[in-house]
Amino acid sequence: MVVYTKFAKVNDGRAAFYHSPVLLLAFFVNNPISTPRYYALNIIFGICLLVLIKYLSTGWAPFSILMVALPGAQIVDAFRYAESFSDVVRSVALSPFSYILSQTFDAHENISHTIHYTDEVGFEMGSQLIGGLSFFIPRTVWPNKPVGSGIFISNWLGTQGHTVLNTNIGVPFLAESYLNFGILGILGMGILTGAGIQIFDRRLDISIGRHVDNSDSVDLWLQLGVFSTGNLLLFFRGSFLSATSYLSLFVLAWISMVMLVEIVRWR
Repeated sequence: MVVYTKFAKVNDGRAAFYHSPVLLLAFFVNNPISTPRYYALNIIFGICLLVLIKYLSTGWAPFSILMVALPGAQIVDAFRYAESFSDVVRSVALSPFSYILSQTFDAHENISHTIHYTDEVGFEMGSQLIGGLSFFIPRTVWPNKPVGSGIFISNWLGTQGHTVLNTNIGVPFLAESYLNFGILGILGMGILTGAGIQIFDRRLDISIGRHVDNSDSVDLWLQLGVFSTGNLLLFFRGSFLSATSYLSLFVLAWISMVMLVEIVRWR
């Protein structure tokens, strides 16, 4: 809607009328109190980057966002699981960094579990990557489709005599690469991912420059870039399947926006 009113040259009064219900609906659907952290991160982190776009070159904007997001992520999650308001108060009253101070680091532990799995069973030779890339295929069509690597590793731990209370664990990008192809997987997937990010980053740099020079302009590459940044954090934290599915859906929405802009321009 924002893009349409920009390119259709709708006046400010009508634009505000069109934008208000869309923004309210977006906040209602994506508000951090009721939505999962990994999902809200994509939307809220992108909006913060758009608002602070002129200050990105200093480095303080992304640093400030992360410093707020790290303790904030733990606090807002309390609203989703609390059974009463007193539970929320108790969770917020705890140190926002209590998870860090507990010395229980999900990524470090799951990398160790992944190495343990490959020592005992061997490498998956890309099957876990195929499962992530084929997220759009229903399991009714492919019942044996690989599950996410977090569930995959936690299920294996359960067969080894460990008590697994939560299978929703994140296997970081480093462990995901190692699980599939070992050391060569870490090197190969790291190089491919880094090269892809560099190409996209150079194109995004052009868009940021245009936006700073003309804040009224609408650059669809900029929209895609800022809202993909939050997903990139999920991509490196894991799991590959979740990050790929969310990013793909957002890219499809972005392609639809591009087509809409072209239709408006053609008219």
